[in-house]
Amino acid sequence: MGLRSVTTASVVVAVVSLVSLCTGQYQQNQTQYQQAPQQQQQQYRNISAPYGNFTSRVGQPGNYSGAPQYPPAYGQGGKYGNATGYQQQDPFAWNWDHEHVRRKSYNQEAQNWVYANIQEAWDFAVNLVGGKNAQYNANAQCGYGGNPYNNEETRLQQQGETLVQTAQWLWDHYPGNKPDLMNAFINLNTKQIPFLADCLAEHYGQWSGTCDQYQRYSRPDQICNNVWFPTWGATNDIGIRITDIWNYEGGIWQKLKYHDWPSYDGTFAPLINEKQLADLLDKSYQAECYQFDITMMHAYWTQFITHDIIKSAPYTVSVGGAYGEQSKPQCCGVADPACYHHSCNSITSPPVSDGYGGYSQGYCMPLSDNVPAVDYCAPIPKDPRNLQTSYIDASQIYGATCEKASQLRSYRKGKLRVNKGLYGLYMRNINLPDDPNPDKSECDTNYPNNDLRCLLSGDTRVNQHPGLTAYQALFLRLHNRLASSCARFQEKNYLSDQVLDEVCYQEVRRYIQSIIQNIFYRDHMPIELGPYVAGHPNYGLSLDYVLPYDQNVHASVWPEYTYAAGRLHTLISHWSQVRDPTKVQAGLQEPDSWYNIYDFLGKGYQLMYSKQKMNELLQNALYDPEQCYDTSFVEELRGKSTNSYAAGLDMFTINIQREREFGIPWYWQLRDFCGMSPVYDWYQANDIWNQVCLETLPQIYGHAKNVEGYIGLICEKPLPGAIVGPTAACILQRQYQNLREGDRWFFDRNGLTGDQLNVVKKFNLGKILCITTNLDYVTENVFRTPNPYSNKYQACNLYDDITEDDLTVLWSYSPATAGDYRTCKDYGVGYGGAASYTNASYPAPAPQAYANSSYSQPQQQSYAAPVQQQSYAAPVQQQSYAAPVQQQSYAAPVQQQSYAAPVQQAYVQAPQQQQYGNSSYKQPAAAAPVYQQAAPQQQTYQQAPQQPAYQAPASQPQQAYGNKTYAAKPAVYQPAPQPAYQQAAPQQPYGG
Repeated sequence: MGLRSVTTASVVVAVVSLVSLCTGQYQQNQTQYQQAPQQQQQQYRNISAPYGNFTSRVGQPGNYSGAPQYPPAYGQGGKYGNATGYQQQDPFAWNWDHEHVRRKSYNQEAQNWVYANIQEAWDFAVNLVGGKNAQYNANAQCGYGGNPYNNEETRLQQQGETLVQTAQWLWDHYPGNKPDLMNAFINLNTKQIPFLADCLAEHYGQWSGTCDQYQRYSRPDQICNNVWFPTWGATNDIGIRITDIWNYEGGIWQKLKYHDWPSYDGTFAPLINEKQLADLLDKSYQAECYQFDITMMHAYWTQFITHDIIKSAPYTVSVGGAYGEQSKPQCCGVADPACYHHSCNSITSPPVSDGYGGYSQGYCMPLSDNVPAVDYCAPIPKDPRNLQTSYIDASQIYGATCEKASQLRSYRKGKLRVNKGLYGLYMRNINLPDDPNPDKSECDTNYPNNDLRCLLSGDTRVNQHPGLTAYQALFLRLHNRLASSCARFQEKNYLSDQVLDEVCYQEVRRYIQSIIQNIFYRDHMPIELGPYVAGHPNYGLSLDYVLPYDQNVHASVWPEYTYAAGRLHTLISHWSQVRDPTKVQAGLQEPDSWYNIYDFLGKGYQLMYSKQKMNELLQNALYDPEQCYDTSFVEELRGKSTNSYAAGLDMFTINIQREREFGIPWYWQLRDFCGMSPVYDWYQANDIWNQVCLETLPQIYGHAKNVEGYIGLICEKPLPGAIVGPTAACILQRQYQNLREGDRWFFDRNGLTGDQLNVVKKFNLGKILCITTNLDYVTENVFRTPNPYSNKYQACNLYDDITEDDLTVLWSYSPATAGDYRTCKDYGVGYGGAASYTNASYPAPAPQAYANSSYSQPQQQSYAAPVQQQSYAAPVQQQSYAAPVQQQSYAAPVQQQSYAAPVQQAYVQAPQQQQYGNSSYKQPAAAAPVYQQAAPQQQTYQQAPQQPAYQAPASQPQQAYGNKTYAAKPAVYQPAPQPAYQQAAPQQPYGG
């Protein structure tokens, strides 16, 4: 079990204590979907009344706002449960819950005050934000320019910042109780305010009544995944805050600076510098912890999935051009102080003594704040905006916008764009395409020659780490492998090139999404959260149970996940290396003959185009252990690297800075939210945090209630069989259940048949490695280290059991007629423009011409002729083995031969035997009793040694064939498809 093995007794005690502490978190009402009639009579509760489950402040499962969950049809006053009751097709109807707000009886006086003063607040915010940008653009030394309003990203960025500044003005000037003002913000009807209604029309109005066309395939940006709320979970959606706690200086947006709990003198001490805090906590040189039962394949997979569901939007500035081209602001080495962008929040380190009378040079790590989100154009505190889609939908592979998805497609037989590898376009060697416009912050562009470039995928972070690059390449190859199979299957339907390409692209993308979702919940969850949490039916993660779709769940990625529980960079270990051929030739032995894999940070291109390096990385990752989830980071992720790209990349420091930037709750508040007892003193923390943190945190924070959320999570002792501790597991479990429950296209309820689901579940990462790489051996579970008893190595030529027949099952229900299957029709890219696409109204002559031609018809007749049917059917063999003449010419032993396997195979097709009236087996109907009376003859043949093996059980009826009586067919010889369909019967709800 590695470094963190535990005794059976400790497991039992820990599980019991977890259940008792997390009752509020994990106790879920199993009748949740039968309580709508009761909720119909429920009114908005008074502020003094408890909300849902009072201990955890959680309402009904799937609604983690702590509010009474109103079904849309039952809300107070309308379709959406709002006070005014908009129509169903209203594109920006007021969310009855917003999914992140505890619904309360708001103060009407505070609401009236907001309506009376919001115009003044808005004007102030517009002048403030506009003045800052004008200052940069007017100064030629800054290098900024262009019209920012020509760029959609810049407009969205400025609107979000303006709304936050509006909320700040209202907060500063409101004379009453601040919580009443917060409730007034949330219940504000922005449609009644003209300047906010314009914002609504721009960002939400365009999707009115358009969602009915997205029934089979989802859009790249996931618009209309939720038909009632089209932008929920889509690109640029808000990160909903589940705790309703914004720890900001000034209440709205300013970075946290002071402790939560006062010192002994009554003052609030300032928080320690992020860089200094990271240095104090990172004890990797003293206590390096590895999980020897979990591999680096799991650590890479964790980051791969995180990049699927979240990417914060950084501030950008216009640098000129007709369309307002964007670039990140310069935050280090700015010569003119007037050009220092207001979003810059760089991390600086002062010179440090080297102990010999000298000082090391201080450094500046350029970092800018992330952009606040626009949430139905309401003035609210700062919450993050997500550039990815929130759903687990492979957006890191296919892109999260129509523009990005179009760049990645080849528009040829459903395949993605590729670069040929060292051995050409052979499927196991194709690579990611080049990025024509790389982001210097995501990729090392300081190459010595033009042969090295940045790679292009659905996520710009593909070049950051070689593990991410490898996973992107695996699924690119898998997509094109499946697309080739789909194209071969669809050729018989004579679809036009455009329709065939669109159908195969969408079908393969649909199954890649399903495969990733299945691997994540089936294989990843038991490792990250432990088998108890991952497998319990009430926690919404086990694929053994179908979790019904809930359109009232806002499938958002929460800030508590994005900037605290979901930051698992500490899992990446030192053990990832690849062989250096020059050192091998020089006679160096292991480990001196290996590259440090972190030399490839930001240089994914070098990994992909260096002979065998990707295979070596993956092969080593199958048994290299990952690090523990704690405060220890590899030095390469702390900025201590000779790699020019990674030299200033300190992930630990960045994680602390991001947490403070977005006001993540204190650790004791996160525990309180999860229904656990808050940490009031250091003595109580002995049972919660590891020894390294217990020795360090008191010196840093003074009081246990001053520990920040992210720091408290990575200090927790892990749950039995899990990577993370109880509070982190609470947040992660709720987040992943939310993403599953609020996803209309989740794979186990998106219309796949039972057979198709069985094929999807045959895929695992080991088989994908066999399909897409040149590895000869893989383990059964690539997330676990090899074990001769429970996780053996398997030869790829035997382990890969996914056949072409399996893939045919996937395509068997795909569209077979011409039609417009595009999901980005509004974008109009591909096929030379939207007008060139062959849509459903186009008369496709090719299939009709072949179907009615003389060329096709004889082929149909040749296969359908009765004579040829007899030649292909099994009964032909029956006649050849059971010819009457041969039976008469041979003695009794021949009769024993008729009992052999070929004859029994013939009787499997017994229903067809009766059709061959000319066969020697046909006997007059009246003669059947005569053969049943021929018992003495049968007894003589029963003396043969093989006869007892073929006697039917007493409970089976006897059937008369020819001169002998055979036992009825045993169940094991039933046609193969029948048991498969009988087993799949319980899975029929999946297909619904």
